[in-house]
Order: sequence, then C-alpha cells, then structure tokens
Amino acid sequence: MKTKQSSIKNVIALFCVLILTAFSLINSVTCYARAEEVEKPSEEMIPEYVFPGSEEEFLQLAIAKKQGNVWFIRVRNLNNFPVIVEYNTQMCWSFDAENWTNLNHVETRVLGANAETTDDYGYPHFAVQEYMLSTSVAFSFVYNGKRYVTMGRDLDDVTLRISTRNSLLDAETGKSI
Repeated sequence: MKTKQSSIKNVIALFCVLILTAFSLINSVTCYARAEEVEKPSEEMIPEYVFPGSEEEFLQLAIAKKQGNVWFIRVRNLNNFPVIVEYNTQMCWSFDAENWTNLNHVETRVLGANAETTDDYGYPHFAVQEYMLSTSVAFSFVYNGKRYVTMGRDLDDVTLRISTRNSLLDAETGKSI
C-alpha cells in the first residue's frame, strides 16, 4: 500500500513540475514579447545563468521564524527550472543530514524556478519539528542523477541565523561525488 501511495505522490509531484514549467515558459514568452518595447538592458539587468555544478544550484536556507518547537525554514531555488524538494520534517543529526541517510520523515514539495518560500503568498515555508537532541535540518533535490543536499545546523531563534553546508551525492548509490 505504501508503494502505491509513493507512486501516486510521485505522479502528482511530476504533474506539478510540468504545470510550473509551463507557467515559466509562458512568462518567458511574455517577457520576450515585451523586450522590444524596452530599451537595451544594462549589464546589471541581464540575469546570471546557472550552470550545472555551480554553487548556485544548491537550495538556499534561512530561518523565517520559530513557533514552539517548530522551525519555519525559508527555502530559495536559484535554478531556472522547478525542483521537487525533499526534506525531513523532523530535525536530524548533522551526519545524516549531510549524507542524506537515516531520514525517516521525508516529505516532498515542488518549488518553482527562481522561487522562494514566503509568508505572504505562493509557496509556504517548510515546517521542521525539533526532535530530541537533533541539531540539523535536511533539504535536497535530484537533478541529472545527482542529489543536491543542503543541510542546516546551529539554528538560532534570536538572530534567525543558520549555518548551511552543501553536499553532492550520486542519486542512486548515495555516495559522495
């Protein structure tokens, strides 16, 4: 039964990615059509493109707020394509977060291209519950056979600071690349 539910979740997530990609393409066409009406852009207006293997491909994490024992994490996708974000809904140990191992509370959500979670509209922040003495949060997505893992630790609810570390793993074997 669990496999059937996982398959249904994967199909729904893939459908969401297709919808978001379609909206991105529509937006690109709209922007291109209006480009003739605007003066030639200056250098700072030209977007910086993300190439595979660059540090920008990893998700960026920030603390939005903490309520009780739940941390609300702001996640930013700097890629120019939507991603299916996998994250552990409970805090975990740093080693497990960095290596994407022993995570028993993984859920998925779609985050659009060049999108960020927000309190106001669109994509709500990711909620991660504290768990015993665990110290870290784990987020990842898979692209071209590679798992891009972003782990956060040293969460501070006063300064809203978080230390992050990225790791690149083979999506199939889980070994570091």
